[in-house]
Amino acid sequence: MDLLQTLQDLYARELNVSIASDWGNGFTVALGNERNGLTAAEHFDAGELGRAAAWLEKNAAELYPNSSLRGGQHGAETTIRS
Repeated sequence: MDLLQTLQDLYARELNVSIASDWGNGFTVALGNERNGLTAAEHFDAGELGRAAAWLEKNAAELYPNSSLRGGQHGAETTIRS
């Protein structure tokens, strides 16, 4: 799975995604953002960032099952899963 394509797909579905880097400590990838709340977050080492696409797709499907490329309804969640 391609991370860029996954990000574009989630954006088209109106789902927020956050990616934060911490040099020497990898990346934190999350569904949601600080303004609207995080629904799930996961840490990836720098060499493992490619796994983030599968993680994002899996969690988006579980947390927002009614969201689609046609702009389905999705509710705000505030519980962080990892």
